[in-house]
Amino acid sequence: MTARAVGATLAAGVAVALSATAAIGPADLDLGEGTNTVVYAWGSAPDKNLLYRLRTTSR
Repeated sequence: MTARAVGATLAAGVAVALSATAAIGPADLDLGEGTNTVVYAWGSAPDKNLLYRLRTTSR
């Protein structure tokens, strides 16, 4: 997902491939002005070990 928001809160979730159902989230992400936020997700849905990490950088 790509979204453009300035100083806003965005609800984001991660879905498993070929599914529209959120496997992680949704969670509110605070998007600070002048920043980029990337959500990385990995693991196995069948094994129930999905994890995620946020990375925020300045533009």
